[in-house]
Formats: sequence, C-alpha cells, structure tokens
Amino acid sequence: MSTPNVSEPIVSSHFRRWAEEWRDKPADWWRVVLVLLAYLGGLVLVILLANLLLVPALKSSFGTVPSFYKELLEMSILGLSFALGSWGLLRARRALHGAMPSLWAVSGAKVRWADVVLSGLVWWVLFLLAAAVTGLDDIRDRIMTYDIAQWALVAVIALVTFSIQATSEELAFRGYLLPLLASRASPIIAVLVSTTIFTVGHPGSGVYGTIGVAAFALVFSLCVLHTATVSYAAGAHVANNMAMFLLFPTVENDAATLLDLTQLIVALIIWFLWVRYRHARRH
Repeated sequence: MSTPNVSEPIVSSHFRRWAEEWRDKPADWWRVVLVLLAYLGGLVLVILLANLLLVPALKSSFGTVPSFYKELLEMSILGLSFALGSWGLLRARRALHGAMPSLWAVSGAKVRWADVVLSGLVWWVLFLLAAAVTGLDDIRDRIMTYDIAQWALVAVIALVTFSIQATSEELAFRGYLLPLLASRASPIIAVLVSTTIFTVGHPGSGVYGTIGVAAFALVFSLCVLHTATVSYAAGAHVANNMAMFLLFPTVENDAATLLDLTQLIVALIIWFLWVRYRHARRH
C-alpha cells in the first residue's frame, strides 16, 4: 500500500479547476452582492414572520410554551429560514450568473456521503473530548431534561434542521463565494474575503466568539481549497451546530472564553490534519 502524500499543497489543482469554471461567467461584484442578499432575505423573512406572527399567536393561545415544544419550534423556524434562504441563493445565482458550476464540488467529482458522515463523527469526538476537559456535569444535566422518546424526536428534528442550516452556509460561503472569488483573485484573497463576510454575518459573538467564528471559516475554507469539495466542511459544520444546540442550548458565542477558543483551535487543527490524511489516501 502506498503512503498517503500529506505534504501536497493546500491549494489543490482540483480547486484551481473549480475556480476556472467561473472564468467565463458574469460575476460582477453587484451580482454577487445581490445573490448574497437573496440568501439573507430568505433567512430574515421567515424569522420576522415567525417572531411577529407565529410566536405571539402561540403564546396568546397556550400561554407559556413548555421548553420541549419551544425547542422544537425554534429548530423548525431555523430550518425553514435557511431552506428559504438556500432557495433564494439558488434562484438568484441562476438568474444573475446563468448556468453555474456546482456548489458542492468541482465538476465531475462525486458526492462522497461517507466523507460528510465521517467528518461529522470526527468532529463529535473532538467536541466531546473538549467538553470533558471542563467537566461533563452540564451535559449530564441536559440529558436528564427529557425522556428517551422526547430526545429521539429532538434529535431527528435537529439533524434535519442543522443539515439544512449548516450545509446552506457551506454552499453559500465555501461552495459559491470561495471559488468565484478565486477565479478573479488569488485563493488567499478569496479565503480572506469569504472568511470576513462569514464572520460579519455572525454579529454579537464577543471577542473570543468572533475569533472562533473566524477560525471556523478560515479552516473550512482551507479545507475546500485542499479538497475542492464542501463535503468535509459541511459534515463538521452540521455536527458542531447539532452538538451545541443539543448539549448546550443556552450557550451563545459571546460567552466563549479563552479556554473555549484554545480548545476550538486545537480541535480544528486535528480535524484538518485528519481531512488532509483521508484526502491524500485517494490521491
């Protein structure tokens, strides 16, 4: 068996070919802005309608909504908002750019669902190891909140919700924006711009939380440069958001500490090294 070549350049020839697919497409800056606004518009529309109409109606009809049903409602609203945002992204992209390259990977590449699932499992392991450093009492208390049947329903809806939410972000920022920008500028500039826009899109995260969001975007972007697919990033993104919501639903980014940031960066480095190794075994 040959030894995997893990020393290959970060920017793969496959990603450069993906960027080349954008060379002859109309990609003026205003087109890009309108596509991203269409994506954002879908998110905001559902959230506004839910908070202005649905949530008040439920509260007036049922009084205080139990936490279990509140969580299911929050996830449903989140899933619908990103589903509509993704629809807006796809429609605007076709209207403003014409027939487009794939948002998932370079043309001709197969969607490897095993990479998505394994990436998510690796991230779950790293997440739980990091949580164990600061103690598992909060996770234990959280697990005791619901019975098995309730957890089964929450887990299924969470999987659907965060598969839509996290994957849509990967397709928008790493599948659409990154190769498009790389077709007009250097890959490094493309990474910096897409990382900045992604980070700005997560306001109110505090100092360490903002750095953490930027670290996520940076490493996920480097992963896409190396593999020319969003498969690995999508798997880890879905797993991370599911883990945070299921195990730490009340924790926000602005509560992140220096220890949290350090653990995140270590986990991202380990995860990226795993991606490089797995990807190298195929090449």
